[in-house]
Amino acid sequence: MKINRNLLLLGGAIIIIGVLWFALGRSGEDTTQIYAEAQRGPFEVIINTTGELQAKNSTQIMGPRNARDVRVYNFNIQRIIPEGTVVQRGDFVAELDRSEANTRLQDAQLNVQQAESQFEQAQLDSSLTLSAARNTLENLEFEVEERQLAVEQSIYESPSVQRQVEIAYEQTQRQLQQERENYVTRVRKEEARLRELETELIEEQRDLERIQQVIDEFTVYAPENGMVIYTRNGGTKVAEGSSVSAWNPVIAELPDFSVMESITFVNEVDIQKVRV
Repeated sequence: MKINRNLLLLGGAIIIIGVLWFALGRSGEDTTQIYAEAQRGPFEVIINTTGELQAKNSTQIMGPRNARDVRVYNFNIQRIIPEGTVVQRGDFVAELDRSEANTRLQDAQLNVQQAESQFEQAQLDSSLTLSAARNTLENLEFEVEERQLAVEQSIYESPSVQRQVEIAYEQTQRQLQQERENYVTRVRKEEARLRELETELIEEQRDLERIQQVIDEFTVYAPENGMVIYTRNGGTKVAEGSSVSAWNPVIAELPDFSVMESITFVNEVDIQKVRV
């Protein structure tokens, strides 16, 4: 029994040694297969990002360009056609909120009415003032004629009486001359006042016309043929309900699809891996 046990132990040891030799030998053969000869060549690091494809050039569809001139600095988009709509030159694109502009229009209309009233009243006042001055001149002219007749008729009077009549005649002549000079000055003054009021009226009328022209631009039309694409303001698409600044009144764009460019955003940690 002892001999059989020793034989079994010896046989087991031989089997274990054989298995180890086979396993180690196979492992050595597999390990040698991971080695390869180094070669020079391009080494690419591929970074996957998301982005969008857009036209490199486009025609901007603008809202009112002179809104700031009439003290309108922001306006909302009330209505705009869907993005991707193909339009022809002159087709409707968007309608802007006219509330603030209409307030400016009402103020301008009131200013024009007031300026017209002031100008008309000044014309009436000037007419009355100059008419009264002309009447004064006519009365003085008659008085001068009377004084002259009195001088002619006083030749039979005493020297003292003649002198008094002559003095009265000379005084009336001087008064007439003074009134004539005053009348010329008064006419120039009235003309200057009327020109000033007329200038103010014309300026108010021009202001009203400018506001009306700006309000007409609150209905936006396509400047040329193309596909309407919503513009972006601070990374956000300008759409219905958006507020547009008068400093940059771009409502939408008509892109030129002949030249495209890809816009993508790379994480900060991957920027150093990108070479332009």
